[in-house]
Amino acid sequence: MHNNSMYTYGEINFPLEIINEGHARIMVPRLEAFSRNGVVEPAWAPVFYNPKAKFSRDISILFLYTYFKHILPPKNGRGIKIIEPLSATGVRGLRYILEVPFVEKVFLNDKNPLAFKLIKVNSQLNKVHEKVFIGNEDANIFMYGVLSREGHVDVVDIDPFGSSTPFLDTALRLVRNNGIVCLTFTDVAVPYGVYPLTCLRRYSAFSFRVPFSPETALRILLGHLCREALKFDYGIEPLLAFYVDYYVRIFARVIKKIQVANKSLEKLAYVGYCTKCGFRMQVNYLTAKHGMVSYCDLCGHKIRYIGPLWGGRYLDKKLIEFMLMENEKQRYGDSRLDKLLKTLYNELDEVPFYYNVGEFAKMFKMNEKSPTKYVKIFREKGYKASLTHLDSKGFKVHAEYPIILEEAKKVE
Repeated sequence: MHNNSMYTYGEINFPLEIINEGHARIMVPRLEAFSRNGVVEPAWAPVFYNPKAKFSRDISILFLYTYFKHILPPKNGRGIKIIEPLSATGVRGLRYILEVPFVEKVFLNDKNPLAFKLIKVNSQLNKVHEKVFIGNEDANIFMYGVLSREGHVDVVDIDPFGSSTPFLDTALRLVRNNGIVCLTFTDVAVPYGVYPLTCLRRYSAFSFRVPFSPETALRILLGHLCREALKFDYGIEPLLAFYVDYYVRIFARVIKKIQVANKSLEKLAYVGYCTKCGFRMQVNYLTAKHGMVSYCDLCGHKIRYIGPLWGGRYLDKKLIEFMLMENEKQRYGDSRLDKLLKTLYNELDEVPFYYNVGEFAKMFKMNEKSPTKYVKIFREKGYKASLTHLDSKGFKVHAEYPIILEEAKKVE
């Protein structure tokens, strides 16, 4: 909801408006005032605010509310501490205070001096300034400062324009044992395979385009997080990871134990793909030297490899079940949030990698069929199968590839 009045506020001398998002009233740049030839781009405003990212904020708030209510409630009346070092208007962090009842303190920061001033205004506007510490520094310097003054925090939320990579090292040091890191990556084209050299530089992983690239992108980013954590002898437990619109969002628990780090290491893998027949295979990272084959067992064509990436699960189904329940009660987001959570709940995340119906249409020279039909036919044959949130034309099935090909021919 928007208040159509136009404001300037003290030293913040550019057009502003007050919007309502969740339980918060937020003063944000009036984006239309910075449009060019009728095009509105949030990055052109003096302080970044993206109304389309409300979906990401809604699901983040629902996640933390549910996690600290049902999975790991704070003990002995201790509140939780959250840091968001790239805050812009402060909308996400302020909503955490207003909508997650266990929050004791939120550390907000932006190196943009105008954003710093706007966060102050918004914390006062929502009467939560006593729970907010606001910084005006480089994100990594701010996080190190909080670590030295306050100690570890329960949640580190990194929501940049681009990659979370430059902030991961500091975030992993700052989060407490069993704490949560929430990460956004908007540079998905890189692990997707569009820019393989950039992926090798930025994520130390090989990538190229395949029919299931959304999943390889998600798993490369999870694998990157895992390897960054391993440097400190930390393990990770992905609780919720998804790829929607233009970004990947990851919620993972960081467990600072060598035994868990070793278990995480065992879940790293490569995926081998035959560009001729579509066969795919997962090879464990630790035994890759012996497990990697050069040629496809089915057609003899050369196998290409993507990775390393995360080969384990990326969804905690019990948590998602609680999130669905809380969303039904609280109505954090719109119907899209409910639809995504239901798809994630039913998704076979333990089965890498999904198939796109277009693969079989091209292979068997037939019209594309609905992925729902493929799921139905495989379930009728006794195989686990599901749709996937990663691709509207995708499905997952737990079966050997020759069986998949044989059954796919029969789909009408």
